[in-house]
This record gives sequence, structure tokens and C-alpha cells, in this order.
Amino acid sequence: MRLKEILLNLNITEDKLNNLQSLKKYIKPEDKEKIINTLLEKIKLLYHKGTNHYYSKSYTDTFKKLLSEFIDSILTGNIKLIELQIKNITNIHHNRKTEKFLEGYLQLIKLILDEIHPPKKEEENFKLFVMILIIILFNFVIEKFKYENSQEIDNITKLHSKSLFFNKFHEIIEKTNTIALIDIKEFKNINIFYGFQTGNTVLSIFSNLLQSYFPNAFITRIQNDEFLLLSEKDCNTVYLNLRNLQNELTKHPPAIPIGKTSENILLTFSASVIDESFCPTGDPDYLLWVLYEGMKKAKKNKNGISILYPKEITKSILDRKLMLDVIDSLKNENIKAGLHGIYHVKDSNKILFKEALARIKVKDTIIDAEKFIKVISKTDIEEKLDRLMVKKILEYIKEKRPDFKISINLSSNFMQDSFSWFLDTLKFFNIDETQIVVELTERDDITEIPRIKDKLSILKRRGISIFIDDFGIKYANYELLRALPVSGIKLEGSIVKNIGNSTLDKHFITYTIKLAKEKKLTLVAEFVENEGIKKTLEKIAEEENFENLYCQGFLFEKVNLI
Repeated sequence: MRLKEILLNLNITEDKLNNLQSLKKYIKPEDKEKIINTLLEKIKLLYHKGTNHYYSKSYTDTFKKLLSEFIDSILTGNIKLIELQIKNITNIHHNRKTEKFLEGYLQLIKLILDEIHPPKKEEENFKLFVMILIIILFNFVIEKFKYENSQEIDNITKLHSKSLFFNKFHEIIEKTNTIALIDIKEFKNINIFYGFQTGNTVLSIFSNLLQSYFPNAFITRIQNDEFLLLSEKDCNTVYLNLRNLQNELTKHPPAIPIGKTSENILLTFSASVIDESFCPTGDPDYLLWVLYEGMKKAKKNKNGISILYPKEITKSILDRKLMLDVIDSLKNENIKAGLHGIYHVKDSNKILFKEALARIKVKDTIIDAEKFIKVISKTDIEEKLDRLMVKKILEYIKEKRPDFKISINLSSNFMQDSFSWFLDTLKFFNIDETQIVVELTERDDITEIPRIKDKLSILKRRGISIFIDDFGIKYANYELLRALPVSGIKLEGSIVKNIGNSTLDKHFITYTIKLAKEKKLTLVAEFVENEGIKKTLEKIAEEENFENLYCQGFLFEKVNLI
């Protein structure tokens, strides 16, 4: 039933609703803040102690904002705004246990009754305000009941639905000893070659097989071709059953109906498996994060299945917490920039440029980029960080007018998606663009590189130097030198650090110096930490008669925050 109909049945007219606005002067900001903060603390106690996101700044800030808007919308007396808040409340709490929500909501009503004391002339309006709070609660319960009854079964596989998993998470986990995330390999190709109807049939047949091997387990299709299995069996038993299922699929590929005929399609899958006791099961989001991180390990294994052990689980949880901290810091722009100089191997007074390095402030701690960049790479978070760093460095150049160049680390993804923004920002700050160096940090497929060649050429024509970062590992290799208009390369630090211990690394550095000399490039050796490394590099450069070798590392200077 819509709110307007309920109000009409209760003889609550629009004029009466408009009178709610007079309560605004009696619900002071400090009272509202006290109610919201007290409620937040009570909600933390309601949920499992492992539910860490209730303690994150991101969650608390969002919670306070939404609840403040919720109270304000009722005080407007505007039915459309109130109905919008009902939808927001319903959508946000679909995956939360109903009884927990009811308890929290009733705490809100109690706190309002305890803390707000309008004068006698406003008693009728205050009663109406509380009545609307109760109507919203009634509406939520009805909608939640409808939702839960319609969302318990997955339409394609007839397994338990993802919604049911989230709604009943704590009940399910109490009966669980082992959890596995299972991913059908090359499922996308099945949809492409055979059609989506055949893909749905494959999902249904695979679901039946899972149920036959794990008859008492809770199994849900978590998304697309991924399944979550929660079993009362121990880790090793689940692992062996999954291996048996793999063998069964290999020996007897299921016959899949395709049009008027059928075809035996070989199905394979990867799986990450964890012991429930080692995981923070109070929070399903953390659980899924750990399992998805474990899937990366599983896909590297020969049989595609991996059991995660406590140390790996702990690392995944810390990575998740770090990412949430990074998100909080980016949201509040708690980003610091540090500069790290690059100096000639023979003359420490001769500077090439200083590299801008991101530092994130979490509470009273400054976190180095090396600790979080892998966690956020290939996400939208990385692009936001890049944009913030670009703005900070351009502001610094405009205000301080340093007598040295500054390099900014940008990925090919950034160059592909944010190039126009980058040019517009350069124009806005109106600085000498020759003071900027772009370090291309390639973390993606090398096939993406040709797409940014023209963009890098534009930058070079404007006087911006291009350097390839981390040369010698992953995608930062000779192919980039052939494809891109670069001014120089930066040798990967792990190779430089190992120069005294590995003949192979020393030969690679010698080869790179020869290559730089041949192509008239400047070469920077990263991680020059001691005199031994510096002297070895200097000797190789002399032997090869190479003058453009520079060094970066703590031997020369530490990172200085700006």
C-alpha cells in the first residue's frame, strides 16, 4: 500500500503534514547528532563482532548522512520525499536480517522520544511525526516480506538465491565448517558459441552436479557462473569431493541440449576453499573478498583448486581493510604527495627530476604507495588517486615554481580514459609543461599500448618527457621502446638491488645500458640503497661509455612530503 493511501485512511491530510515543518526549530542539529551517534553505537552492538564495516569511517559517514536526510525528509511533510526515503531504507536493508533492522529502528524511535521535547503547542505535530516513523516501519516490513518470499530461489539453477544467503547469513554460517567459491572456466565462450539459452542449461546441469556431490550443503549462485558452497564437512573432504567432481566432468562430459540435438561439453572449474573457523564470518563481504583473493591462487594451480591457510586469509583481510582505508582517504582527499629525487650516478648535485609519490593518511599514520597500489590497481579507485595526484603536483608547481622537473606516475588505463581531463587540467593550471615528466606504469595487457601511442606523442610535442617505469618486469619491456615515443626508462628496483648477487641481473642491466645508449635514451636505476650498488652501476656505465645514467634511492635522499 502506498504511503498516500495509508495516510488518507488515517485521515492525515496534506495540511497536517505541512505542519510538521514547525518541528524543525525544536529538533536541533546537536539533538539530531546525539540521536544518530547513539543509534550507531547501539547498532554496532546488535551485529556480530566480526562485522568490521560497521566500524569503518566510510560506513559511519554514510550512515549519519542517510539518517539525517531521513529525519529531515519527514519534517518537510512532502509525501514524495518521504516515499523516496522508504524506498531507500528498503533497498539498503534488503540483505540485512529483518529482526536486527526492527530492533535498530525501534531504538531510533525510542531515542527520538527520549531526546526531543517540543512545547505543548507542538504535541499533535510531534505525535504525527512519530506516527509517520511507525508507518515507514510498517511499510518496510511488508516490502521486506514480499521481497524475501520472491527472492529465495535462483530462477535459472533453482538453488538458494544470493539474497537468501545474505538474509540468513548468520544462521547458515553457524552450521558451516567449510566454504568454497567455485567458478566455471570459459563459461563466457559457451554463451558466445552456443547461445545464452545453452549457457543457462549448463548452469542448471552444473548446479545439479554440485548438489549430488554435496547433498546437505547450502549452495547458491553468487553471480553469473560463480557458486558459493557452505558445507558442514571439513576442508579436506570438500577439497576431495571437488576433485572427484572435476574427474567426473573430465571422464564424462555432460550432454547439453543444443537445438534439436545435444553435445558433450567439457566443463572445468576453479575453486578456492577455506575453513570457516579461520575467517571473519561476521561479515559476508569480508568472506567473499577472501574467497575471491583465493581464486587468484586457485587459477594458478594445476588442478584449479586451492585451500587457503590462516596466513593467506589474514593477508587478504588486511588488504581488504587497507582498501577501505584508501577509499576513506580518497573520499576525504587525505592524500599527501612526496618527492623523491633522481641524481646523476657521478654527480649527486646534478638532478634529472623528482618523482611524485602518493602517500595516504589513515588516522595518524602515513602509508606508502608501495603498500596499497597493488590492492587498488585495476579499479576505479586507482584512477581517482591518479587524478588527485595530478592536481596536487600541478598546484605545487604553480605555487612554488620549483627549479626542477617533477614526474607523475600514470597508467595506460589513465591515458586511455582520462587523457582529455589531463589536457584540460594542464590548461587550467597554465604552467610550464616542460617541467612535467610522465612515468608510464604499465599494469595491464601490452596489447593496450598502441592505443595510447598518439596521446603520448601529443604530450611529447608539448615538451612533456615520457619515461617507462619498472623496466624489466611484466609488461614494461623492449616492446614498449619499439612502440612508444619515450625519452627514457627506469630500471625495476628489484633488479638493481640484486646487482651484486646475480650475474644474470648484472648482465640485464649492462644490456639495458647498451640499449639506452643505442636509442639515445636516459636511464634511471631505482632502489640504489648503498655505495656498493652505486659503484657497480658507475663502473658498468664507464665501461659502456654511457653518460646518461641516473640513480634514485635512499642513498641519495629520502622521500620528502610537500
